Amino acid sequence: MRRIGLFLFVLGVLFFFSGCSDFNASSSGSSNGTSQSVEKEVEDNLSKMESTVEKAGNFESAGWSTMEYMNNLVKIGKPAVPKVLEVVKDKSKNPVFRSLLIHEVLGNIKDEICIEPLIDIAEDNTENEGVRKNAVKVLGKFKDKRALPLLGDLLYSKSDSLKKASLYALGGYYDSEDAALTVIDFLKNSEDEGDRMLACKVLGSIANPVAIPFLIDSLKNGKGRGEKLWAAYALGARNLRSEEGIQALRDALYDETAPQREILVALINQREHEIVREFLRYLVEELKKNPDRKKRDNIEWLLDGAGETYFTYKIKDPEVVPILEDALELCNSGMAKASLSWALHFITGKDYQQGKYGIPYFRQHKKEVLKKEKEILEKRRRERNEGNK
Repeated sequence: MRRIGLFLFVLGVLFFFSGCSDFNASSSGSSNGTSQSVEKEVEDNLSKMESTVEKAGNFESAGWSTMEYMNNLVKIGKPAVPKVLEVVKDKSKNPVFRSLLIHEVLGNIKDEICIEPLIDIAEDNTENEGVRKNAVKVLGKFKDKRALPLLGDLLYSKSDSLKKASLYALGGYYDSEDAALTVIDFLKNSEDEGDRMLACKVLGSIANPVAIPFLIDSLKNGKGRGEKLWAAYALGARNLRSEEGIQALRDALYDETAPQREILVALINQREHEIVREFLRYLVEELKKNPDRKKRDNIEWLLDGAGETYFTYKIKDPEVVPILEDALELCNSGMAKASLSWALHFITGKDYQQGKYGIPYFRQHKKEVLKKEKEILEKRRRERNEGNK
């Protein structure tokens, strides 16, 4: 009996392992089948996309007409990347086709195995510029340190599109001190107004505190309004807030060459109520002096921005009410009156200016008020332009 029992036991073990072997074989076959199916799906989408791009007239129409195939590749995800990279590396392929794959497919899948190939494409001077530009932009989505030296070099490229693509990519390196220092070096060495403006914009996107002193300098001494504007936006953002930055914004409020309205809006959003109230009092006092039309227009434009910000962003400061009430009485601009009325209505719950441009009127005639105001501003702008000739 023992021998029979032992025999049955051995037989059972043999059957068990034989079954496992068959199962593993079938699983392996199934896996290979799935892999081949995915590979075929990728190839089909790439083939259809390529033929569609060839028929398209330009980059934009190629993008719209191939959206379905690009979405399919993104849904497949990382298994699609090796085949896509093969096409992207092939210089004989249509540059528009390759650019779309880089920007819309690899840029959305975000597989790190793409980083080195994209760096190779971006630094290849013999490569198509559009393909290089898209490779540079997508590198910013990975925020990988390996790309920083290349992005820094391209800031000094003779190609304006590569330079801007590099700035765009560096803006994706949120809170990276290395990326911020790269852009700061560019800002210090550039004399071009447009480049300096974009540099300030990118430093605001990176939002690393190392940039604060340089943004303050741009706000005070910038070469153009655009540079000062983006420096103000950056310093006024919550993710780059600092005491020295707020003080610089406060000082710039009184500088008529600075972007005063944007600074005022930023300070209201930062809940710097004392600074804002002080400046609004100053504006009201200036209105009481009955200034010339140009100065009055500017003051009322600033007051309009303040009122709009209070009610749009639902910011309540009860202590600003008497200042806004004085401003409402002194303003001639219908747009400013409407914004101030809405701000006071939001803060106090009361209706202001029951007549023209007040809450009831503005509710009924918003389009007409804004249209008329726009016509007046356009007319005054034309007059100023003619006077400056």
